[in-house]
Amino acid sequence: MVQDMRGEHMAIMAGIGTVLIDDPLLTVRKKGLRQPVRIILDSRLRIPMNSKLVETAGEFPLRIVMAEVTESADVSEIKEKISQLEKLGIRVIEVPEKDGHLSLPAAMKKIAEEGIDSILLEGGGTLAWNMMREGLVDEVRVFLAPKILGGKDAPSPVGGTGALSPNNAFGFTPVGIERVGEDIYVRYMHVHRDN
Repeated sequence: MVQDMRGEHMAIMAGIGTVLIDDPLLTVRKKGLRQPVRIILDSRLRIPMNSKLVETAGEFPLRIVMAEVTESADVSEIKEKISQLEKLGIRVIEVPEKDGHLSLPAAMKKIAEEGIDSILLEGGGTLAWNMMREGLVDEVRVFLAPKILGGKDAPSPVGGTGALSPNNAFGFTPVGIERVGEDIYVRYMHVHRDN
């Protein structure tokens, strides 16, 4: 089903943390489906040149969104890496910084200017939180398994600072529930509220 979801969207997005931890391909491996553009949010351009994403850029389109290069000691090193990535067919998109991170609204605007109008976000919890905080998430799709992993440091699918109370939580309405083997797939739509 995740392969089908990837094929439904024009792009798949993840953060550099996911790349550094998992070294994913982020491709559709099911025949007959569209191959989405892969987009990596990487403020400091830390993507390894030997990552699966970079190594397959000639076969599967890749965009890297980074924070604009400002005058610092490593400007020439960053410019050189941008040049190396672009020689491999990777489009590097620079956007302004906001609070020490790249500006997500600016990133989405630049991505939209390239004609990309649907993104499947497969990043980690911090990226999910920041996208929701910026009002950039329209739909949530969740797979629930009848298992509890637990642990005091167990990660949540949404990180960040979290909501202070249930009244401040992001609201979603379930629009579809389906059983997939022993798992439950629930689809939610964002409930926009006036602030």
